[in-house]
Amino acid sequence: MDGLGKILKAQFNTNDVTAIMLCIGLALAVTPLPAGFYASKVGNRRVMLRGIILTIFSILLMVDMRAEIPMLLFIAEGFSLIVNGVIPFILELMPPRWAGLVIGSYFAGSSLAVSVFGYVFTPGITIIVSCIAGALAFLLAGVCIFLPNWQ
Repeated sequence: MDGLGKILKAQFNTNDVTAIMLCIGLALAVTPLPAGFYASKVGNRRVMLRGIILTIFSILLMVDMRAEIPMLLFIAEGFSLIVNGVIPFILELMPPRWAGLVIGSYFAGSSLAVSVFGYVFTPGITIIVSCIAGALAFLLAGVCIFLPNWQ
């Protein structure tokens, strides 16, 4: 999201992109409905991996094309495909008696990552570095989703 905000600021030549980010947030709120329907038909892992691939390609294309509206919609849909399946994926991997611990650890880890991001990456990080780092993070997540299935 950091890279997306920077690209939007550069494209629209403004420092205030809160309205655009609000629209993207609303798109993220609406897209889980079709994503959930799709996941129930095809399978959670497949949908999450497809969402990761869609998000990676969208992020990398966004660097070249800037923040075109279709790219933003592809990112929102890909991200929804991923986020929709995270908790069922976690619960599928762990024994039922650890369900609370695992879900709590997931949300704590997410909060920690958001909190630490500003300390690890300086405010002067470029758009290209931010997008490439995001794509690599999604690629790592895809590997982590794929590995338990590959045996």
